Amino acid sequence: GQGNNVQDQRQKRLDKRKKRIEERRQEAKKVAATGPRTISLGRRNTYFLIAVVALIILVIIIAILINHH
Repeated sequence: GQGNNVQDQRQKRLDKRKKRIEERRQEAKKVAATGPRTISLGRRNTYFLIAVVALIILVIIIAILINHH
């Protein structure tokens, strides 16, 4: 009966490890799906938008100055 017990324990340990790995993988998937990528993309997009708006404003100001002079 003892040999069986050792095998059972080993199997249980393996199952636990498998479960943990699976959970970690799911967690990683969740993070990859929602987290850093969208945040960095959003940040980059906002920077880009800010730059575009600033450029447009600059162009308008320059145009006004040129027209006035």
